[in-house]
Amino acid sequence: MTLTREQPVPPTTAAGREALEDVPGLERHRGPGPELILRWNQIPVPAPSVVDVALHFHGFSGHGAAMNTARDKEGASGLDFADPRSPAQPGRTRPTLGLLPRGHYYGGRSGAGYDFPELVRPGRVRALIDWSLEHWSRIHLPGSPTPALGRLVLSAHSGGGAALWQVLDELDPHEVYVFDALYQSPARLLRWARSRIARDAATGLAGGLEAWMRQSGGALRVLYTSGGGTAGNSLEAQRHLQDLLAPASALQPWYRVERTPVAHGEVPRRYGWQLLADAAAELV
Repeated sequence: MTLTREQPVPPTTAAGREALEDVPGLERHRGPGPELILRWNQIPVPAPSVVDVALHFHGFSGHGAAMNTARDKEGASGLDFADPRSPAQPGRTRPTLGLLPRGHYYGGRSGAGYDFPELVRPGRVRALIDWSLEHWSRIHLPGSPTPALGRLVLSAHSGGGAALWQVLDELDPHEVYVFDALYQSPARLLRWARSRIARDAATGLAGGLEAWMRQSGGALRVLYTSGGGTAGNSLEAQRHLQDLLAPASALQPWYRVERTPVAHGEVPRRYGWQLLADAAAELV
């Protein structure tokens, strides 16, 4: 009888969350509940020198001025590192810190309006990312230096898309996930996508595409519903993406526009974890 020695399991810091008040740059966003919620997956020990960040812009709220970020937006944000319907189903494994900032309640004609006026000011959203990495590592990885920013993922649901378009040029993220949020022209989104696709085509297609896309490549996944106001702009984005990808068809799994039968409010929760796990995933 031959005995085999089990491989030791690498030590990790458990996944977790933290709800924060008095966050620099978010004090003027009016509304109850935490100003910022941090969520993270398992982190190797010793702590990595580079950590990815996934930042989500939430949309309007039927609760109006009484919206609570933790109660009303966190579970629907898509910032999940496993399937929220079946947590045993693994998701993203790259060390990642999720950021869910609270928007500013302005009401508007619907009485449900939220936007992000402080974060769309030049330099503010990058400052929030830097502050979050420093705070998180100091509190939850004591003794470890603040990790550098790795891959940057931006996502938006519904009315949160307006903020996402405004920070694209400044941040130049690696991945963008649009959850039924294209109520505006896709021009800014397509400008960013054109630049990313050009870089992926120039470097990734030269060899080792899968490895390039995992480490340095881009991704744009747009989900829309047929019953809302995002279909027209989403289909326009799809037409332009097809033109951009014509000479680089191997990149199509990472750059797609798809219609979903899922209800508007459920889109991030259904697909967020799948895209965080694999930006080229076949969504189910």
